[in-house]
Amino acid sequence: MKFLGRANPAHGPPCRMPTRPSKKEDVFQAAARIVAQVTGEPPPRLIRKPEISEEERKLRSQAASILGKLGGSKGGKARARNLTAGRRKEIATKAARSRWGKGAEAAGG
Repeated sequence: MKFLGRANPAHGPPCRMPTRPSKKEDVFQAAARIVAQVTGEPPPRLIRKPEISEEERKLRSQAASILGKLGGSKGGKARARNLTAGRRKEIATKAARSRWGKGAEAAGG
């Protein structure tokens, strides 16, 4: 990582942002790269996720949509059945406070 120039113009010419590698690597990949540099071997290639076809992407999206609708239609009703009246009041009071601020304490109290 290079850093050129100074942050304060009074101390010298304007600076540029530090340059960084564009490819992301994790700790193990960085270690492998450093070992390869020290031993003189060619650097290892980064392993990338396999490409997904447009058709497979659409199928995955449809499946996720169906599962989301299925869980969403059941989730709220099941949660409402399990909540006591006191807990529902706590949740509603907290929501009112966050929505309208301190004025909700007097109105909700």
